Amino acid sequence: MNKEGHGTKDIPPSKKKKRGKNHNPPDSDSHSKRSSRSSSSSAKGMRPLTVNTPVFRDVKHSTLNQIVYDELQIWNIRGVKGPDKQLHLKAFLQRHKPLLVSLLETKLDDSSLSILQRKLGFYPSFIAAPEARICLLWHPDQIEVQVIESSRQHLHCSVLYKQSNEKILVTSIYASNSSAERQDLWATIKRISGSVGNRCWIVGGDFNEVRFSHEKVGGHPVHSRRLRRFNSCLLHSGIEDLRSIGHTMSWSNHQDNRITCRLDRVLGNQAYISTYPYSVVEYLPPGISDHSPMKVISTPLLPSGPRPFKYFEAWEASPPLSYGP
Repeated sequence: MNKEGHGTKDIPPSKKKKRGKNHNPPDSDSHSKRSSRSSSSSAKGMRPLTVNTPVFRDVKHSTLNQIVYDELQIWNIRGVKGPDKQLHLKAFLQRHKPLLVSLLETKLDDSSLSILQRKLGFYPSFIAAPEARICLLWHPDQIEVQVIESSRQHLHCSVLYKQSNEKILVTSIYASNSSAERQDLWATIKRISGSVGNRCWIVGGDFNEVRFSHEKVGGHPVHSRRLRRFNSCLLHSGIEDLRSIGHTMSWSNHQDNRITCRLDRVLGNQAYISTYPYSVVEYLPPGISDHSPMKVISTPLLPSGPRPFKYFEAWEASPPLSYGP
């Protein structure tokens, strides 16, 4: 079946049935029979002619998009020492096939992480801070990662997509539980924003803070001063939330006195949003963690070649339109 649902296929002009010189137009009876056949869903015998019309490619079916722009994943995994967690993580990555992974709170030392990355099939890596609070894994055959700076709460890097030769800046965040230490992180984000210029930049991870009061359900209400400080940082840095799908309340305490919050998010600057207007952040089920993993798919608007416009010869059997009395 083709996209129009008529079950037709393009037939080369050389195979079109030729009509003789004495061919007569159909009478009313044959016309009614042909009209009934043309309204059938199978529409057998219809031979479409094609007219090229420029369109934009559906990004879901773009080969370039699938190879180049899939995808970044960020997950506060809350420790990955046990074999069960490692098997779950391996299955998760094999299912989603990200090019770049930012794992938060892995609780691994250098030697343990080296063993894990080989199990997962990601060879290069970079660890930020003790116990691998932020760990980057990537596929070197498709992307190149250059770490610019890092601390206990952030890892800022440049990511080059080798096939398209396009580069974006990615800042992974794992904010401290301490409100005072988060103030240092907000200052760091604002400082980095001053060096970004017109380059594409995304910032994502566990901010240990919500932006709005409705992003926390249960427990004590969030102090308005904390909300103002966080939002002031984002406004000053020129970054805003990317479009998201899934359950955005990304953290839960999984207790009887249930508390849920949107602690995890991904934001982008205007250059990123303009370049990748169809980008989306998908919140996935938390699985082995109390945080939901986030899958970021950066999808640009790609121009495409012409798409054929279908024209069926059965339409010629319809009576001509009358424009006069």
